[in-house]
Amino acid sequence: MTPEFKIEHIGDVVEELAPLTVDHHAEVNCFYDTDLNIDWERYKKAKNVYCFVTCRLDGKLIGWAGFFVHPPVRHKGYLVAYEDWYYLKPEYRGRGWGKAMFEYAEKALRLGGAKRIMMSCKSYQDYTPLLESLGYVHFEKHFTKI
Repeated sequence: MTPEFKIEHIGDVVEELAPLTVDHHAEVNCFYDTDLNIDWERYKKAKNVYCFVTCRLDGKLIGWAGFFVHPPVRHKGYLVAYEDWYYLKPEYRGRGWGKAMFEYAEKALRLGGAKRIMMSCKSYQDYTPLLESLGYVHFEKHFTKI
């Protein structure tokens, strides 16, 4: 049993993806004043600046990693991939598949011209060991306020 990773257009997998986003939202959302209300049309329109990597097992979607890819305003011409969200169904974690999915995504992003990849994780769902094992460096903290 080995997962398959590939780049797919997010607009083509909305029907499969939407039910999994409910579980993802329940797991990672710390903003209890917000409801899950995904702007699928906006994702569909981001085709040229969005890289969506899927993880499938026997053809069934079990995870993903999505990245917006564009140059920062202050560094024109320097292409950066900004992680948007990632998820692997809990029953498939701990097998190295999440790490393999990120490695696949990194290769695809680099082939697409990305010079830097920006990753994040929640402070209460800390994937620092995984990200550091992939070579990422902790360099910034984000804060939020309502």
